[in-house]
Amino acid sequence: MKKRFFKFIISLCLTAAVADFLPAMAEAQTSISRRQALQEQIQFNSELENGKDVSFAQVLADPDNLQLNMAYAKTQIRHGDIKGASGTLERMLRVNPRLHELRLFYAAVLYRLDNIAEAKMELQKLEGIKLPEKAVKEKKELTRLIAIREKTYTLNAQISAGIVQDSNRNSFPEDETIVYPNGATLTFEGEEKKDKSTIGIAAVNFERKTGMYGQNSFFLGGSYYMSKQDKLTDLDMGIMTLNGGFRMTGRTSMLTPQIVYSTLKLDGDSYLDSYGGSLKLDKLLNKKNIAYAEARYLKQDYLNSASHQDNKSRSGGTYGGSIGLKHIINAGMTFELEGSALVKDADMDSYDTNTYGLTARHFWLLGKNTYLLSSLSASQEAYSKAPETLYEILVSQGKKRKDTVIRGSLTFGMPVYKSLSLSLAYEYYSNDSNIQIYKYTNHKMTGMLNWKFSM
Repeated sequence: MKKRFFKFIISLCLTAAVADFLPAMAEAQTSISRRQALQEQIQFNSELENGKDVSFAQVLADPDNLQLNMAYAKTQIRHGDIKGASGTLERMLRVNPRLHELRLFYAAVLYRLDNIAEAKMELQKLEGIKLPEKAVKEKKELTRLIAIREKTYTLNAQISAGIVQDSNRNSFPEDETIVYPNGATLTFEGEEKKDKSTIGIAAVNFERKTGMYGQNSFFLGGSYYMSKQDKLTDLDMGIMTLNGGFRMTGRTSMLTPQIVYSTLKLDGDSYLDSYGGSLKLDKLLNKKNIAYAEARYLKQDYLNSASHQDNKSRSGGTYGGSIGLKHIINAGMTFELEGSALVKDADMDSYDTNTYGLTARHFWLLGKNTYLLSSLSASQEAYSKAPETLYEILVSQGKKRKDTVIRGSLTFGMPVYKSLSLSLAYEYYSNDSNIQIYKYTNHKMTGMLNWKFSM
């Protein structure tokens, strides 16, 4: 009996974890090209590190000082005014067209402004000119990036492998004893179990530009995630995700409809099939702020197995959305705040839930092609009705369940060699509940090697 109770609790914890993980996998699938853009931004900002800000008043006081003008252009870029920097650099080149390294920097700025044709023209002006070794490498890399941007299609892939260490992989509750009003008790045998797992991710994303100027595109992607536990092998996991959609870009906005399908296996048994879609709108408010809103629907089909015989009753549709604002603090730092709401309409009414959450994210380019990602989120999930099955009634004493989840993470990334990078992450996860058997905490450490390449 106690063993069956314990499996039931693990099943519920996995259900919550999977509900979080599947949308994240789908988003990761569509973001490979965005990570490529991030790498370009890292390269672009490498020359801006440790620079001192120069004001426009200083430039007006000495307008013919080329070094001062150059410093002012870099100041503009650090503060997100890339378009203003391009004007500053253009004026300098009119004064002295022989500033070849400055022209190379100007070409990089034009590239960041998506003015590919003019960036290519500026590079052509440098043909046959002897440049320092460092500038030659920068010119070669910028030429490569322009060639990729000019292609009507892109094919990006990523292969990752790593190790995860969990302090409470079995989600064992903080208090394993239930005390009933009549004094009777029910104790779950066991303890928090640390476990190590080996994980692997393979992902590929294809995108093709459409329209006269390539402003729109459609994309297709697929990924596979696997996790092999060292001890708790019944928690071995495999997830395949497929997605596709369109990006329709206007002058200051982008609309992205997409569909997604995923299937999850747990310990070799089919556990969950999900399919649905989303519609996202990104809106550029000004040079510092981007707002976005997303609506999504996901149909979840849970499958019964020998280990999860009542799984199918959790099937149903989930629908909700999110709104957020991304603020560009400077050329190497952004802050994002997002609010979300999710409603689940399950086949069994006692599994209907309403979830509300708030998430803050911070991205920081540290220099030397390294970065730091941090996030903090809080959410509350409330079940609409009291439980109906005998197991749940016993553990909840007939109360409607309400969980509050706090999650914080910190990820450090650094290059290892060319397209190979290392990421180290820590995550804190706390699930507080009005039903004591669902209260638990987990600390997770992850180390991964990531290989990204384009074709």
